[in-house]
Amino acid sequence: MLDFIRDVLPGPAFAGAGPTLIRHLIGDQASDLVKVPSADFTKAALQAGSVLNFG
Repeated sequence: MLDFIRDVLPGPAFAGAGPTLIRHLIGDQASDLVKVPSADFTKAALQAGSVLNFG
């Protein structure tokens, strides 16, 4: 899944989006079980987008 997300998203600016998105969708506990890397700075962007969409 991470490879697919990396291939689909454009450029290196979105390199951390895969793990961040997966962790957001399935939670940290499940992500840790399947060894999804930790979220990076893209977590802040995802949270900001959630506030804008649902705030």
